[in-house]
Amino acid sequence: MTANIQDFVTFPYSDMKLKDFIGIWEKKVPDELCDRTIDYIESQPLDKNIGNDNALREDRSTFLIETKQEHKERFKELDDYLTPAATEYANTWGALKGAFLTNPEIKLQKTLPCQGYHVWHCERNAMQFVMRELVWTIYLNDMPDGEGETEFLFQKYRHKPQKGDIVIFPASFTHTHRGNPPYTKSKYIATGWYLYTPPGGIHMQETAEKAGIPVTTLTDRDCYTTPGGVIQEKDV
Repeated sequence: MTANIQDFVTFPYSDMKLKDFIGIWEKKVPDELCDRTIDYIESQPLDKNIGNDNALREDRSTFLIETKQEHKERFKELDDYLTPAATEYANTWGALKGAFLTNPEIKLQKTLPCQGYHVWHCERNAMQFVMRELVWTIYLNDMPDGEGETEFLFQKYRHKPQKGDIVIFPASFTHTHRGNPPYTKSKYIATGWYLYTPPGGIHMQETAEKAGIPVTTLTDRDCYTTPGGVIQEKDV
């Protein structure tokens, strides 16, 4: 049986809907901020995402980095809506309440008609991604029925993109998913990961850079796929 949004559990004094560890906050991010974020995406040079091969995956993105001065204001605008949702999600389970998780980057992604990431995958599927605990997405525009859904294999659920929705779920194999293609219009999202980090978190990088100490983090923006399919770190 296929799940739908009506099957999700709701909570008193909360707008979170929850089922099978997928948390959904509908229309949480204001339309105006979604529109401005799309305008920003359109103004930026976009890079091909990891694994692009024109059939299994084809989409492009740019990043907002929390520690970059030129990104801080735009990063904070989105993070101010994301953080309360992520906190509510984490506090639902005792194992995550005390976890030291950080969200150091926001991936802004554009998917043209017939593009997308069509392969079943999870977000913690390689050594360089073992720090990922939670995945989040903010949908920046509405899509017609049957276009651009995030589809979860084992949960038998497809989330229809709705402008302003926030979705959070575990990064592991239990939540294998894929992005179904849009057909009639482009799809825009902001997405990223809550990561386990060493004591001091991602801010250790900023402190080290100010002190002139070279530090390299290994996150999605630092990697690319070689012709042989091996993920390597970019030169810094």
